[in-house]
Formats: sequence, C-alpha cells, structure tokens
Amino acid sequence: MSKLSRIVQVLGYDNYIDFINSHHEAFNFNDLKIGIPKATVNTRLLDELIGVWYSYNRNLPENPEKNNEERIWRSSVEIYRSESSGEYLIERSGGDNHKYYGKITAYADYVFIIINSNTFIRQRHFISRLKDINEKLKQPNYKVDEMHFISTCISFNQEPIALFEIFQKVAHTKNFIADSVSFPIESSELPANVVAYLKDTAGNRINYR
Repeated sequence: MSKLSRIVQVLGYDNYIDFINSHHEAFNFNDLKIGIPKATVNTRLLDELIGVWYSYNRNLPENPEKNNEERIWRSSVEIYRSESSGEYLIERSGGDNHKYYGKITAYADYVFIIINSNTFIRQRHFISRLKDINEKLKQPNYKVDEMHFISTCISFNQEPIALFEIFQKVAHTKNFIADSVSFPIESSELPANVVAYLKDTAGNRINYR
C-alpha cells in the first residue's frame, strides 16, 4: 500500500485511497460487451437475480509460501437494472477498498458476467448454468438463491487462475457487509455447504498450471 501511495503521489493524489475515491464515478459500462446476437436475453431470470449476494471462493494466498493456508474469500455483490439503459449491472467488492463494476446477462439457462476493476489491472469473467431454470421459475414459490460459477481472474500473487465460485443471495440485508473479507475455512461465519464444496480444491478449482 505504501508503494502504491508513492506512485499516485507522483500523479498528484494525496495517497492511494484518494486515487481510488477520485475514480469511482469514472467507470463507463459501455466499455464492457456481452452479446449473443442469435439468442434472446432471459430477462425473467435476470429479474430474479436482482438483489444483494455474497460470493465465496478460494483464491491463491498473497504469500506463495502459504499455499496450504485454509481460507475462503467472501465478497459482496449487488445486481440491479439500470433505469436509463435497461441493462443489468453488477457491482462487487474487492480487496484494498476497490470495487469491480460490470454487466450480467442470461441466455436460456446460462448466466454470464464480465466485470472490471478500475483501480487494478484486473478483469473477471463468470459463467454459470442454472439447468431447467425456465421450468423451475414457473413454480409459484421458486427462488434463485444460489448460483455456482466458474470464474477467471488474476490471483493475489498476480497469477492468472480459474476459480470455482458460489453466489448466495442475502435474504436479510440488515447485517449485510458491503466489503470483501478473508475467513479461515473453519470460521462459523461461513455457510456449511459452501465450506464443504470449496474444501476440495482439487475437484473445485482449476489452477492455470
């Protein structure tokens, strides 16, 4: 953080956090494109996804010497529809007080997400399949409260990786934390089904190596 602050001071900012805050409104959603021209956007599914979520994954640790460290990374996610463009947008928290901004769309039973960080050289892509979702949504009380994604990104130690990631919708927003938090894998703050799924890193995560 101190090195980053020295760099941005050369650019005229007080510190790195000042640099981040000054760029929050500069993101242009038009920079991101997701389009499948021969398919119809599944707006019914997208409307169901609107709300706040937590996403969980196991990223590579910042220190490569601690590769066996058992931790799960939880980030906050908000999905909403733009009143001006009608597009479905997504914001996600990241480490060191930065955020990702992007777009989410759905075709048939597939969900696609692309997000950029405007403070790091980092872009993330997500893809999920909610099998038979159109039939399930016809059921009166059916709700989408969990999605499983494969995502790609640059890890904490600057390596490109693919991750298995779980999104869980937040039903009670009173205690929702709009930030990213690293938890020990045995933490009581983590849902048991998330821990069970992410604990098997060999089966649920693909390292680019």
